[in-house]
Amino acid sequence: MSVSKYLLNKIFGNSSLSKDQYDVADYHLQTLLINLKKCFIVYVIAIVVHSFLLTLYVHAVFVVFRKYAGGWHAETSRNCTVVSALFFILLPNFLYNYVANINIELIIVFQVIVLVIAARYSPADTEKNPLFSKSRRKTMKVRAIIFVLLLTLLCLLFSSLVLRVAILIGELSESVLITPAFYKLLGRSYRNYEKYEVKEPN
Repeated sequence: MSVSKYLLNKIFGNSSLSKDQYDVADYHLQTLLINLKKCFIVYVIAIVVHSFLLTLYVHAVFVVFRKYAGGWHAETSRNCTVVSALFFILLPNFLYNYVANINIELIIVFQVIVLVIAARYSPADTEKNPLFSKSRRKTMKVRAIIFVLLLTLLCLLFSSLVLRVAILIGELSESVLITPAFYKLLGRSYRNYEKYEVKEPN
């Protein structure tokens, strides 16, 4: 018996859940447990290399940006963990340890690039979760743009290297994952919702 099924049986016992309801609950609980496991591994590594707070900040920026911009998902938990370690630990630590300062000019150039990517490519969907609703896609795009503008303001107002590194790496990581080039590089389909749109006859 899997851990998720064991927990479901403990939580619901002999309740009147239908098979479909049980399967849905099992799926979501498995997803939660997998994500917790990945987070545990990433943050243990972050603690070992003394970058817990930096990793936490980068992760927070990434998660919120990703909520609005969508993007590529790894097909296996192992691959996701490796990518997470790269984006949340290796890259921010490298930048933080080898860059003494991030000046205003660099921030403005970088943020303009991120803003253009967000405006052009967000939100990006996946094969398993195509974004059917046009209004939802529009809302997500607007929120992604607003979020980038807010992060730009934070970078300009605060000179903290940790904050700037966290924002720039968090944005960079998510920006890469929503581009068609990245999807094509990994052989994944882009704009999956278009497969389901009904074309009007000429």
